[in-house]
Formats: sequence, C-alpha cells, structure tokens
Amino acid sequence: MGMKINNKNTGKLIIEINSGYADLRYADLSSADLHSADLRYANLRYANLSSADLRSADLRYADLRSANLSSADLRYADLRYANLPKTDIIINDRFHIHISPDFIRIGCERHKISWWKDLSVTQAAAKYSAGEWWEQWKPVVIAIYDTIKERTL
Repeated sequence: MGMKINNKNTGKLIIEINSGYADLRYADLSSADLHSADLRYANLRYANLSSADLRSADLRYADLRSANLSSADLRYADLRYANLPKTDIIINDRFHIHISPDFIRIGCERHKISWWKDLSVTQAAAKYSAGEWWEQWKPVVIAIYDTIKERTL
C-alpha cells in the first residue's frame, strides 16, 4: 500500500512511496505532512525534515543521522531504536534545544538529564513562561536523549 506525502501548508504532493521501505536520503520533506506516518526502517539520512509534521509518526529503526529536524513537530513520535546521531542533536523551535549524551541545553539553561526530567510543567510555566511548550517538548527531548545515550553505551 502506498503512502502520499504532501506539503502541510499547500497540500501539494511531495512524493509517493509505494513500498514498505522508504529510501528518502537527501529528500526535501520540509513542511511535509507526516502525521502518523509509518516510517519504520526509513532511510532519512540527510533528509530535510524542517518544519515537518511528524506527530505520532512511527520512526522506529529509521535512519535520521544528519537529518535536518529544525522546527519539526515530533510530539508523540516513536523514536525507539531510531538511528540518531551518536553525539549531538540540535532542534530549533521556540527555544534552541541541544541534546548530547552528557547534557541538554534548552535556551540558556544547560543541565544533566535528571534536572530536565524533574522539571514539571508548572515549574516551566512559573520560571520560563513555557508551561505549554514544556508539556509538548519534554517527552520528545527525553526520548531523543534516551536514544542517544543508549547508543553511546
């Protein structure tokens, strides 16, 4: 069964995939509507996924090394076993997010993972006026960190 990938802003067809395995290396999928897409095992290396809607996408085992994920919406995306960079990932949204095996920096705050895991939505709202933002991004940041950390062990 095929999958059509459309631009989320214009609705224009970007690409149609006819097989279970998607080789999307170097593909320009910026602003693509990939909401709930089945991209298991997809090769997305060097793909431009900036501003792509990847909410609830299945990215298990996908190769995302060197992919551009700036401003991509990764809420509820399944990143288990995804091939993410072994070192750093940088995501741009409201705050610049830098994730490495040793620390996470969001905006000007740089801390170990335990600090971020303990940061509640209420605390983020009170200290940074970012409660809604943290509610959206906390699970994504933690999932990406866990994947990177697991790969460096």
